[in-house]
Amino acid sequence: MAQVKLKDVSKIFGKGIAAVDGINLEVADKEFVVLVGPSGSGKSTTLRLIAGLENVTSGNIYIGGKIVNDIPPKDRDIAMVFQNYALYPHMNVYENMSFALRLRKYPRSEINSRVRKTADILGITHLLNREPRELSGGERQRVALGRAIVRKPSVFLFDEPLSNLDAKMRTLMRTELRRLHIRLQSTMIYVTHDQVEAMTLGARIAVMNEGRIQQFDEPLRIYDSPVNKFVAGFIGSPPMNFINGKVVKKDGALFFDEGEFLVKIPSFMQNKLPGYIGREVILGIRPENIYDRLFVSFASSDNTLRAVCEVIEPMGSNNHLHFATQNSSFVAIADSHDRPAIGEYLEIVFDMNKVHFFDKDSGETIV
Repeated sequence: MAQVKLKDVSKIFGKGIAAVDGINLEVADKEFVVLVGPSGSGKSTTLRLIAGLENVTSGNIYIGGKIVNDIPPKDRDIAMVFQNYALYPHMNVYENMSFALRLRKYPRSEINSRVRKTADILGITHLLNREPRELSGGERQRVALGRAIVRKPSVFLFDEPLSNLDAKMRTLMRTELRRLHIRLQSTMIYVTHDQVEAMTLGARIAVMNEGRIQQFDEPLRIYDSPVNKFVAGFIGSPPMNFINGKVVKKDGALFFDEGEFLVKIPSFMQNKLPGYIGREVILGIRPENIYDRLFVSFASSDNTLRAVCEVIEPMGSNNHLHFATQNSSFVAIADSHDRPAIGEYLEIVFDMNKVHFFDKDSGETIV
């Protein structure tokens, strides 16, 4: 069993800088977990702590139920795949993949069997006699993966392994990694700053910021129910729109008052907001939940506002429309044939059943 558990783990660098600040994380056996966050969030440091490449300041790390804080990296039964591939330039692909096994003095027959079986899984059998300089970026990444796979570790650790690839190759390699996980049935922990990679790869995602895990859950649960404004804005492309305004009471119901427009807060949310009447809050709404009034049947005076189209970004299958009121700006996703004129005012409909409200001071989700 290869569960990985972090209990109150911190890493303090010089001058008291907390790169990792008391995090708790449990990765189940054979699970694929992604650590995602912006630069400086602590995700790569967390991975290095698990690998043993950094020493824990406080807390404990368990692999397979055993505390590994004082166990050197080579004895933790992990394999790590880095961003820069780290292939030996003077060795061919076969030699690169077999290097760790040769160091451990495995029998030649077993080395050959493992390397060729792994090369077949990754589709690089025809590359075994080539040197790294003769390979493309995607091929080098497969070799780096193969070098990890032949060791048959309990845990695979990936530190932004696709960030050096072009957009098309990243998409292809994401699919390959998912297939690889299904085939190997190994525990995998993957670090990335790319929320698309996180959403598509992880069975669960740990969203990190400032050395702490903000939310750890299944991708769609994080997307639909973010715990705070940071998570809501980080997960999603284009990101969630945030609009400042006040909660006001009118005719016995609660409304969100942006200053230029007024939209009614759904009844199922109203019991969470009475304490905010008269106070500023932040309304969050995702671009796919904003519509042109001409194309929806649920428009009313309670969910409609007027805004000017300032920018259109054609994306192929859809358009990203940038709108503005006097006080706010927001992005909507529209059909590729929906192309209003720049400077045109439109009647815009918010799906109020899909909005979120955040405390302006703490950033925590109200509802």
